[in-house]
Amino acid sequence: MKRIITLSMAVVSSATFSQVLGGMDHINVVGPDLVSTAANGRIEVSTDLPETSRMVIDDFYADQNILKTVEMAFENTSTLDIDRPNGWRISIWSSATDAAASGNDLTGNVVQTTYVDFATGSWTTTPLFGTGATNFASKITFSNLNLDIGTGVRYIGVAPVQASTNQIKWRILAHKNPFLLGNNTANDSLGINPGGGLGLGTLYSVGTNAAYSVELVPEPLSFLALGLGLVALTKKRRAH
Repeated sequence: MKRIITLSMAVVSSATFSQVLGGMDHINVVGPDLVSTAANGRIEVSTDLPETSRMVIDDFYADQNILKTVEMAFENTSTLDIDRPNGWRISIWSSATDAAASGNDLTGNVVQTTYVDFATGSWTTTPLFGTGATNFASKITFSNLNLDIGTGVRYIGVAPVQASTNQIKWRILAHKNPFLLGNNTANDSLGINPGGGLGLGTLYSVGTNAAYSVELVPEPLSFLALGLGLVALTKKRRAH
């Protein structure tokens, strides 16, 4: 029995360590190091000028294949009515070049994409105080996504879906010293504008740790297989 317990703890410890290696947290710790993006930080999937649709993307390593939760820290020029867009587009790619060629709706060449509707989707916003942002800072959380993104290096982008005439302009923040650096690569965020309407090209450097956080979990069948394996091992040990 002692050996069984030791093995079980080893499996749990290994899974926990794997979680630390994967994922991304460029939002915490919330404080002065969470700052405005100096240039090209604006994000938007435009419903009226689609050639200007743009996202800031950043890379992380997916060591578990289910993307459960995504968070993004952002700023805008108003403290009122920050939840005005039609919804939000969340897209995951396996490369930056795929993202840059994803089309005006930013849904092409994806590993996974989803639309979170303002009225019916699962999301919350939280004000962030004490940051180094120039304008009013908030965090938006998209929960219960449960998107199968496979494993390996992935690029994430999030943007509000709205008309370009909307007075609320969203800009993603950046973290100078993030809690968990995505893919162990610093200050390598990129801007994408597949329609080329901004005059910056379809892929351009932003050069920050874009303020995303992702929560990754194994698919449920992995937990089931682990549990069945431990039960079988227990029975085998008892038989001997």
